[in-house]
Amino acid sequence: MNSSAPVAGRPRAAREDTRTRDCFNQDMSTATARTAVMAVVTALVATLLLGLPSARADSCVLRPGASCAGAELDWSVDYHRNLTGANLREASLRGADLTGANLTGADLRGADLRDAHLASVTLHRARLSGARLAGANLTRADLSRANLRRAVVANARLTDVDLDKADLRRAKIAHSDLTGATLTNATMDRVNAQNARLYGVDMSGARARNANLENANLWGATLDNADLRGKNQPPPPWPFSTATPKLTTNLENANLWGASLSGTDLRRANLENANLYGVLAESPADFSRSLMYSVNLSSTLLNGSAFTGAFMHAVTLELAAVSGADFTGADLGSAVLIGTFMSGANLSGAIVTNAVWLHVHCPDGQLQSTPCVVS
Repeated sequence: MNSSAPVAGRPRAAREDTRTRDCFNQDMSTATARTAVMAVVTALVATLLLGLPSARADSCVLRPGASCAGAELDWSVDYHRNLTGANLREASLRGADLTGANLTGADLRGADLRDAHLASVTLHRARLSGARLAGANLTRADLSRANLRRAVVANARLTDVDLDKADLRRAKIAHSDLTGATLTNATMDRVNAQNARLYGVDMSGARARNANLENANLWGATLDNADLRGKNQPPPPWPFSTATPKLTTNLENANLWGASLSGTDLRRANLENANLYGVLAESPADFSRSLMYSVNLSSTLLNGSAFTGAFMHAVTLELAAVSGADFTGADLGSAVLIGTFMSGANLSGAIVTNAVWLHVHCPDGQLQSTPCVVS
């Protein structure tokens, strides 16, 4: 056999061409894989170091001054702590985790923040009017000077929150927990705080005219110099009156045990069945023309306070100090006065029908177990 005869099959040139193409394709696949890996690494570096991954809206980049109005942003912001001045108007943030984020001056009007995690978040001067925050956790959040007008913050956790000088007009905070909250100088006209937990809150200087605080728990709260005036004098309950109640501050069944009411304005407020046991007013409070039917005023210190024209039927004043108080025209029918200090009080025109008097220090200084002289 001739050793130089050609090998059967494809020509040598063809085999070499095929081998060259296979090597080229392998090199291209390796290059493509390297490019993909570099793209992933670059994205991770941008996320971890720059903190600038985009949200679901392509034009929304999470950084100070971000423009994310209407975007869906239900994510964690672990790498987006600084969002000062961001535009998040009507954005969807339901269930988002913004714990500790800085949203100072941010625009969150109409935003959906239901069930969001907002503990220790800074929302100083933020615009939250009309925002939905039901079920949100705002523990220790800074909402000082924030605008929460008409916001829905029902069933939310707001313990130790700072709402100094915040605007809560017509906001809904019903059933929310505001234990230890600061509401100094806040504007709360017509706020709905039914059944809210307001243990130990500081509402000094706050204005809450015509607010709805029915069944609210204000145990140990500070309401010094607060304005809780009602627009209309509430009528006595049935069967004493059949008049239809009109807009006023509503504290019916509220618990103000041990609260501080120094200089508090409660004129024309509805306090029916409220518990004011142990309240203290170092400077006189004003209950003029208020509805105080069946209120517990035992162990109170309300010297010099005004009760003119108040409906105080069936009120309890056991061991209460109301020296120098003004009861002109007040209805104290069926009231219970035991060990009450009324020295110097004004009872002109007061109604005391069926009232129980026992060891009462009357306005003239006499200790009596019969009704004090009413002029």
